[in-house]
Amino acid sequence: MKDVLLIPGLLNTGALYSGLMYDLSAYYHFTIGDHTKKETISEIAADILNAAPENFILGGLSMGGYVAMEILRQEPDRVKGAIFMNTSARADTPAQTERRRAFMKICAMGRFKGVTKHLLPNLVSAASLENPLIASVVFDMAQEVGRDAFVRQQKAIIHRIDSRKSLNRIDIPVCVIVGEEDKLTPPSRAREIAECFRRSELHILPECGHLSPLERPFETAEIIHDFIGRCPF
Repeated sequence: MKDVLLIPGLLNTGALYSGLMYDLSAYYHFTIGDHTKKETISEIAADILNAAPENFILGGLSMGGYVAMEILRQEPDRVKGAIFMNTSARADTPAQTERRRAFMKICAMGRFKGVTKHLLPNLVSAASLENPLIASVVFDMAQEVGRDAFVRQQKAIIHRIDSRKSLNRIDIPVCVIVGEEDKLTPPSRAREIAECFRRSELHILPECGHLSPLERPFETAEIIHDFIGRCPF
């Protein structure tokens, strides 16, 4: 059975992938990388690699994608294929960093609220907003991650590097998935990642926002299953 290592996004847990893991658990052994304990992307990647199978298919969403890119830099030979979901290969912009520092300041004042109803429209599509189960999972994941881990994650994201040049040197099969309505890492960012690799495919999911495995679990699972089936692993 092939090993698949999945890394969640900011304020996400393994629940982000519960739908696709349910659909694909008969075919693959899934491991969820812990991205909550360290304060740099390189440390998070090293920590995950220490607990990872020897060889695996790698997947990450948003922040998980940033970590996945670092894993490819640290130990590329262990990765037999990569799945980038709703993420970007670019470094933080000054505006993004300013917003992150504002959130961290709020947390330092003891006012961590996780993901609020006000923030939810930035994460999911208009159609997903009408599904209370999706909102419930998003809120619960954020509370489970908690304030302290959230601050560590924000510090790591702020100092991540631009990965575009380093990805050009890696020759593995790559699958890039993005929601058509993703406001945080739009399809243009996904296309940019796909263009970094020699062997890549791009999938844009309609009526989907930033959390494709949660919003469109069946479609995401189908894409991933088909992709892994074509990886030489």
